[in-house]
Amino acid sequence: MRKLLFYLTIVTLLATCSHSSKHSIQKGTFTLDGSVYNEQHISKDLSFNVTSWYQELTLLFEVQLSRINHDSPFFKWFSSYEQKIVRSCTDFLFTLSYSLNPRKISQEMFLKQMDKNGYQKILIPQFMAVFKMHPEFDKRALGLYKAYGLCKKSKILGKNIVKIDYPGFVETQVQ
Repeated sequence: MRKLLFYLTIVTLLATCSHSSKHSIQKGTFTLDGSVYNEQHISKDLSFNVTSWYQELTLLFEVQLSRINHDSPFFKWFSSYEQKIVRSCTDFLFTLSYSLNPRKISQEMFLKQMDKNGYQKILIPQFMAVFKMHPEFDKRALGLYKAYGLCKKSKILGKNIVKIDYPGFVETQVQ
C-alpha cells in the first residue's frame, strides 16, 4: 500500500510539472557497482551523468555519459588499439543513448550536437563486450541503449562543457 501511495504521489508530481511545460529536461546520475576483470576486483563504481528529454510524461531521448581516462580502472576493459585511441583524446566519454522516436529526437541529431561540441563517435567493441557482461547490464535494461565512445581531439584546456540544443527544448549542458 505504501509503494502504491508513493508511486501515485510521483505520478501526480510529474503530471503537475508537465502541465506547466510540455517539454522538460531531467538530470541525474547513476552508478554501476564495481566489477571483476581478468580475476581482478574493481572496487570503484562506473558513474554516469544522465540527461533526459521528455515530452509531457514520455521519455523522448536520454543520454548517459561517463568520463573514462587512462587512470580509471575501467580503462583495462579497452583493447590495446582502443586504449591508443582513447589516449589520443583530450576528453573521452563512454556514451549510452536512447531514442524513443527518431522523428522527434534521433541518435543522428545527438551526434550532430556532439560534433558541434568537438566530439566524434568511435566504436569500442572490446570495451562493449566486457561492459555487456556486467551484472547490472540486463537489470538496468542497458541493451536498449546505443553504446559508443565520444572522443574530443581539440587541445583547448579547461572544462569540457557540452551544450545540447534540440528544437522545442531549452539549451542544456551535459557533463
